[in-house]
Amino acid sequence: MKIEVLGGFRVSFGSSGVDLGTPKQRTVLAKLVMSPSRTVALEELIDEIWPDDPPRSAVPNVRTYAANLRRTFEAHDAGQGVLVRQRGGYRLEIATDDVDLFHFLDQAERARQLNRRDDPETARSLLSGVMPLWNGPPLLGVPLGASLAAQVAGAQEQHLLAVELLAGLHLAADRVEDALPLLWRTVAAHPTREPALLLMMRALHRRGDVAGAISVFRSAARVMRAELGVEPGSDLRRLHQEMVGRRAAPASVSPAAGPGGSNDSSARTSTTPDIDGTDWDWLPRPVAHFVGREALVERMIGRCRAAAGPAPVVHLIDGMAGSGKTTLAVQVARRLAASYPDGRLFIDLRGHGEGNAMDPATALVVLLRQLGVPAPRIPVDVDERRGLWRRELSARSAVVVLDNAADSDQVAPLLPVTASSVTASSVILVTSRRRLLDLDVGPPESLSVLSPEEGLRLLAISAGEERVYADPESAAEIVRNCGYLPLAIRLVGSRLAHRRNRRLVDLAGRLAANESGLASFGTGERSVAAAFTASYEPLHEVSKRVFRLLGLHTGHYCISMVAAMSGLSYAKAGQILDDLVDRHLLEESDSGRYRMHDLVRQYAREKCLETDSEERRRAALASLLDQVMQLSIAAMKSLNSISDIYADIGDVMPERPDLLPGSETVDITWVERERSNLNLFIELAAKNSFHGFAWKVARVLWRFYYVRGYFEDIQRTHELGLAAAEQLGDSRAVGIMNNYLASALAKTGFYHPAVECLERALVEAEAAGRRGDIARIRGNLSVAH
Repeated sequence: MKIEVLGGFRVSFGSSGVDLGTPKQRTVLAKLVMSPSRTVALEELIDEIWPDDPPRSAVPNVRTYAANLRRTFEAHDAGQGVLVRQRGGYRLEIATDDVDLFHFLDQAERARQLNRRDDPETARSLLSGVMPLWNGPPLLGVPLGASLAAQVAGAQEQHLLAVELLAGLHLAADRVEDALPLLWRTVAAHPTREPALLLMMRALHRRGDVAGAISVFRSAARVMRAELGVEPGSDLRRLHQEMVGRRAAPASVSPAAGPGGSNDSSARTSTTPDIDGTDWDWLPRPVAHFVGREALVERMIGRCRAAAGPAPVVHLIDGMAGSGKTTLAVQVARRLAASYPDGRLFIDLRGHGEGNAMDPATALVVLLRQLGVPAPRIPVDVDERRGLWRRELSARSAVVVLDNAADSDQVAPLLPVTASSVTASSVILVTSRRRLLDLDVGPPESLSVLSPEEGLRLLAISAGEERVYADPESAAEIVRNCGYLPLAIRLVGSRLAHRRNRRLVDLAGRLAANESGLASFGTGERSVAAAFTASYEPLHEVSKRVFRLLGLHTGHYCISMVAAMSGLSYAKAGQILDDLVDRHLLEESDSGRYRMHDLVRQYAREKCLETDSEERRRAALASLLDQVMQLSIAAMKSLNSISDIYADIGDVMPERPDLLPGSETVDITWVERERSNLNLFIELAAKNSFHGFAWKVARVLWRFYYVRGYFEDIQRTHELGLAAAEQLGDSRAVGIMNNYLASALAKTGFYHPAVECLERALVEAEAAGRRGDIARIRGNLSVAH
């Protein structure tokens, strides 16, 4: 039996390959392979496949996967007894040499030991022979949980160390041409990995290509500044300076002298950077024209200037993707810069990329380096590093932007405590797409979308004032279709600026028709869809599913509706909705009512159509509409005879009785508040061919609409209900819809159409011999006549 995990996942017996089954089954096998000859508990396998919310069937499912694998293996003689079921788990009886990854790691460790024993040539030969085994990352294409992902990451690090060891051995043996291909591949894949960069520069220098070595350093320095906000380490800088013929100036810490030349305890210290030309201004370039938020900017600046004492001022800025949080923070920081002369720091904490958030320890290094603290002075211990950051910042008056924070745990270690003097207070601006609820720094500034006037000003700046003001109606329609979201307006404006011949009225029409979906708002990394993806991907799988399903309805939801459509409990649905609100993927318009921004809903719908099968979408809509109908029936009890409703629509039983009654307060006030939303649900049912729901919900709501005088609502909903009943071929439902539609037509003066509806209803009732219906319809006919 041979198992290959490098560059994929393959199992073979001799020349015969094995079908490893479904993705989850492959994950089970991968977990066993990565724990050879060790019993892996059932709980470990479940956690690997379903890290957040395992289904009730998790245990039998895992046992089925294991049984399938055992049958597959035992179809081959060499597979007998390979997969063993143990008490509480499973064990794969394989030798480590039968797995290519473990063979590689064993040989790499032997090479390290040989090198330590002063046998570099044997070590070099051994590593050279085993290196071709590594033809890609381990378990490529297999769904990985937390444990497997950690093992893969560890194996990849061991591979890099082995590559660097082999390259170093090649250089020691004066085999530069053997070292360079290894190093080129490594540096291309890991452009900030300093050990590989050092070896690359030395190899090129050894070959006589000094210019190439210097070019490698400069390229790496650019990447480090752009992606990490740091300068290359001291070893790289020293080697670079040796190559260009100069030495680095020693770093020094120069305490400010007090009166008479002696050091004053209240004086601030400054750290001289150990890199030539260090720029104290790390803030991004501000936008050319800042639009809107003027009152908010002035309020934040006023709070900073009014602060007394050495305590730092911390501003939290949260909002949905594309709402302009970073732009606002940079604008405020630029306005404050003159009052905080000792540093303008900026770091992207990458809090919204999937598994890509910067850990506090790394962030502290970046910030200390931006302050000019030499790398050798930065402690390895995280607590000591945090202490150094707070001491350094306490001696300065600086403005710091912590952008794209993931959560409070990421931010808390980066916040200063106090300053060493009243002249050294700093201001910290933290932006996040999540509400950071655990930081005791005062209320956040939550950004909403722009006002229509601000949106028009932003479009005029982006696309050109003459074009916008020449057709203000189309411009207003474009801004409205952008949802007044700054990012969307800027992207559409930029597109207009590069298409001078395109008329605003044409673009407004395309956006209104939604011809190209979110693609209208940019493509690639700089787009509305990319911004929303960065907020969507970190969600747990259950939250992702709920988020996608919410895109199917254009109106509001209450908690029980979401619980019904997602199959979750009321409490679990409420927790997920609160999390989506905290992440600014959902808005809570008032207590217990939730809706999406139009562009977020469009994104969620596109993800739903892309990810969820039609069967799953229809099942969710059916459950949602059933809950809407049950809530409507419950709300009408004080206004209508429930027996009359059931006489028309039948005795409909709730699909989720656990959500009724008591999950929400539903009464006539609830119907009034939800009136337009309930109309949208009837439209949703009709559009998706849930014809029974369409006419039944319309019938349930009729008396409320009639008593309150909402005759246009009756006409709108009952025309949809009538069409739905006709689609079903349900003659009695057709008669019911005609009868109640006539009430609205008669009340609004359309007597002849009302008579036509009632005569059609009468024909159906007489054909069926329903004497009660016949009497009622004839009475209504007399009123119409």
